[in-house]
Amino acid sequence: MLRWISGGSRSGKTHNLVGYIAEWLQAQQIPEQPKCPPYISCERSLLLLTDTGEGRDHLSTQLERKLGAGYFPYITTPLGFMQDEVMLFWPLLVKLNAVAARPPLRLATELELLWAKALWHSDLEQNTFAALSNNRDRAVRHLLDIFQLAAFAGMDLPEIPTLMADHGVAVAPETMAAIVAVLSRWRHWCTQHSLLTYGIIADLFGRVLLRQQDYQLSLRRRFRGIVADNIHNYPALVADLLGLLASGIPPEIPVPPDIPRQAVTMVLSHQPTGVVRLGLGADPDAFLALKARATVEELPPPQQTILGIGDPRIRVAELLTTPQPQLPPQIVTLQTTSRMQLLSQICATVTQAVRSQQVMPQEIAILGPGIDTIARYVLTTELGQQGIPVVVLNDQRPLIQSPYVRALLTVLMLVYPGISLECSAGAIAELLEVFHAKNHEIDAVRAGLLAAHCLQPRPLKLLAASHYSRWDRLGHRASTAYETFRTWLGSLPTTQPPTAVMDAAIQRYLWPQNLPATELAALRSLLESAADYWQVCEHLHTLTPLSSGWRNGFACCDGAP
Repeated sequence: MLRWISGGSRSGKTHNLVGYIAEWLQAQQIPEQPKCPPYISCERSLLLLTDTGEGRDHLSTQLERKLGAGYFPYITTPLGFMQDEVMLFWPLLVKLNAVAARPPLRLATELELLWAKALWHSDLEQNTFAALSNNRDRAVRHLLDIFQLAAFAGMDLPEIPTLMADHGVAVAPETMAAIVAVLSRWRHWCTQHSLLTYGIIADLFGRVLLRQQDYQLSLRRRFRGIVADNIHNYPALVADLLGLLASGIPPEIPVPPDIPRQAVTMVLSHQPTGVVRLGLGADPDAFLALKARATVEELPPPQQTILGIGDPRIRVAELLTTPQPQLPPQIVTLQTTSRMQLLSQICATVTQAVRSQQVMPQEIAILGPGIDTIARYVLTTELGQQGIPVVVLNDQRPLIQSPYVRALLTVLMLVYPGISLECSAGAIAELLEVFHAKNHEIDAVRAGLLAAHCLQPRPLKLLAASHYSRWDRLGHRASTAYETFRTWLGSLPTTQPPTAVMDAAIQRYLWPQNLPATELAALRSLLESAADYWQVCEHLHTLTPLSSGWRNGFACCDGAP
C-alpha cells in the first residue's frame, strides 16, 4: 500500500510515478479491484502532489503523453491542496467557531505585511521586536514568517518559545511572550475577518481540519490513492496528512460502508540530498517515518551528465578535492578586466552559439548573483539587437522603479487631489513625457517647462498651457497634446475606483506604445495589487461601515485595523 521511490536529480523518479499512476487507473477497470468512490471519477479519486507549479505542469505533460487526452487528474501543490480544503470545508470551520461566518478572502503577501504592520503599530513604536530587526518592515516580515513556519510544522503558537529554547536561540523571555501575543492577535484578527494568508491556511488545515474525525473520514471517502513527487520539499504538515492516511481504521471505530478501512495506496518520491528548501517550510526528516513502513525502490543516478559518465556526486567531489590543471572541456570560462566587458562577451558567446545552431535560444539560461538594472539592460538590449529575445524570470525590482507605474500613480494624485500632500514637478514632467513617448509629442524639455509653470500645488491641478508666459516656446504639437491630456483628465469621474482610472490611462496612452514584456508585467502587477487592496478594504468596511469603500481605502491603513 505504500511505496517509496528514492533517487537523485534526473534519476527518473517522476517517470516511475507516471507509470504507477497508469497502472492504478488501469486496475480500477478490473471488476475484482476496489471501485472508485461514488460520483467521483477514477482520476479525481487519485490525489497528485508536486512541490512547485513547474513540477505540476511537468507532471501533467508526462501524464498526457502516457495516458493520452481525456484524463483530468487532480494535480496540486501541498499549499494549493490546503487552500482548496479550507475553502471546501469553510462551513465546517464556521461550525467549529474557528472562523467568522463570512465568505473567505485571500490576502496577498504585500497586503499581509501592510495590515500586520497596522495591527502591531503600538508594539512596533515601542521597539518590542528590535531583537528581530531594527527595520520595522523586516521585523514584521520575520514575525509573519515565524507564524507561517509554525503552521507548516503543525505547531501551535505556545510551543514556539520551547522550540527556540531547545535549539539555543537567545531571545529574551519578554520578547518571546510578545511574539506569541502579537501572532495570536494576528490569527484572531484574520479569522474573525475571514482573511486567508498562507500561514492562516496552513494553521486552519493543521490545527483544526486535520484533527476532526469527520474531515478525516471525508479524505478517505474522496481519495483512494495519493502520489506525491519530491516530498523532501514538503512541510511537516503534509507528513502528518500522509501518515494519517497510510494507517488503516481500527475495527472498533464505526465507519460508513462507503469508506474503506484499509490504508490509502501511496507512492512517494524522495531525493536524499534534496534539502534546498530546508528552513523555508520544508522538513525532509518528517517523512522518514513513512519510509520505514514502505517498500523502498532505489533508483541509480543518471549515467550521462554534463560532467561525463558516472555518478555526478562522485564527479563533483573529485573536482572539489583534487587539484585540476584545467577545467573539464564542457566548462568554458570568460575572464575580463571589467564587468561591462564580461557582459559583452556573454552576449557575444550566446549569439555565436545560437547562430551556429549549437543551442536554441529557449535552452539558454543566464544566471548571476543579483542581475542589477545595468546588467539587465545590457543583456536584453544587446541580445535583442541580435534577434535573441530575453525573458527576465522572477524580477524582484520594486514596482515604483518603473516609470510607467510612477506615471499612473501621478495620474491618481491628479484625479483624487486629496490622497497626497505634495506632487513634485518632476513627477508631472515624467508623466507627460512617458504618456507621449510614442510620437514624441512632448519631449523632456517641454515636459519640464509645463511642469514648472503650469502645476498648481494647492489644490493640485494642471493649468492651461497659456498660463506659461512664453507658451509659444512649447510649439503647436506639445501644446495640443498637453491640452488634450488635460481635457481627458478632467473627463474622468472621481466617483469611479482608482483601478478604472489606471486602466483607462493604460488603454489610452500606454498600450499603443507596445511596451516590453517586463513593463507590461509591472503594470499588470500594479493593477492586481490595487484591485486586491481595495477589495480587502471593501471586505473590511462591510464589518465596520464607512462612507465609501475604495475612497476610504486610500487612508484605511492609517490606523489599526
